[in-house]
Amino acid sequence: MTKHSNPAVRMNWSAVLVSVLLGVLLFLGVFFLSNTSPAEARSYPIVRSCKGLTVKQVGKSWVTVKKSNGARVNYTGVAENSNGWWRVVGGVVDFKYTGIAENDYGWWRIENGKVDFNADGVFQNFHGWWKVQDGKVDFGYNGFADNENGTWMIRNGKVDFNYGGL
Repeated sequence: MTKHSNPAVRMNWSAVLVSVLLGVLLFLGVFFLSNTSPAEARSYPIVRSCKGLTVKQVGKSWVTVKKSNGARVNYTGVAENSNGWWRVVGGVVDFKYTGIAENDYGWWRIENGKVDFNADGVFQNFHGWWKVQDGKVDFGYNGFADNENGTWMIRNGKVDFNYGGL
C-alpha cells in the first residue's frame, strides 16, 4: 500500500471510514433499539385477520397480540386498541406509514401510522387513487371528487383516468 503525500486523499479515506462506521451504527441501532427484530417478528404465528387482536406496548415497540391470551402474532394490516386503529407490519405498528391500508372491515386512510377518521378526499395506494370518506375507501362512490391535484371522475371508489370529460 502506498502512502499518499496529498492530504486531500488521506482526508477522503478518513471521510469514507467515518461514513461507513456511521452507516453500520445506524443500521444496528434500527434493529437493536427496537425490542422486535425482523427475525423475531417472523417467529410469531402469522395471522391474516384483525378480529380478536389488539395493539399493545411491549418494551419500546407497539405490537399485535391476541385479546384472548395476550400472545404475540405476526399480522400485517390495521388493528385497534383503546387509542385508535393502527397500521401494523409484521406484528409491529409502523408509525411512519402514511397511505391506505386494509383490514377485515375495509380500506383505511392512515396518517403517521394511525387511521384518520376525518380524512375526506382522493388518496393513493399501490392499487390506485381512491375516494375516501370518514377515513374509509368508499367503493360504492360514483361521481366527482377533489384533491390537491384537481377534480377526478370516480367509479366504484377508484379514480377513472380514462374519463374524457363532459
